[in-house]
Amino acid sequence: MESEFPRLFRATKTLATTPSWEERDSQNLVLLTPLEVDGVVVEGLRLRGAAIRSMQDENVCFQLEYFTTRTKAGGPLARVEWRPLRGHNNKGNGPKALRHKLITGSHLHCFEENWKQSPAHVMRGELRVALEINPDPSNFRELLALIGREFRISNVQQVPLPPWQPQLV
Repeated sequence: MESEFPRLFRATKTLATTPSWEERDSQNLVLLTPLEVDGVVVEGLRLRGAAIRSMQDENVCFQLEYFTTRTKAGGPLARVEWRPLRGHNNKGNGPKALRHKLITGSHLHCFEENWKQSPAHVMRGELRVALEINPDPSNFRELLALIGREFRISNVQQVPLPPWQPQLV
């Protein structure tokens, strides 16, 4: 029987609620919304977004998460980091062409590539392999389109812009 992780990742999903950004603290914004598959909310399956209030159009992260109810397994299944402050190094992980590759810009921690590398790591929420995103989304709506394709979320465009408030220097 196929693991529930690939089955849930590959399923077409929809946002189960109208998502909104919340303040985690004075600088950090978070969005967390459950997901449906075939019209049923799947316990433990959700979309998480993170942004910094003062950093418009940079350092935004979205991840598709699944936490099982039967075991202590779970965590992110896939993640997109858009215009991050720090890069990602694949170290010795992934196919030969990706090993030790430093990605300084936007990147995708792809479920399929990480699952091929190590299902056990993915089941613990460890996504060690990343791919460069090319072309880089030019704005937040393009980022959401990428999230929709990569995470298979059909109505992801319902996610509102983060309530950014750039600081004047």
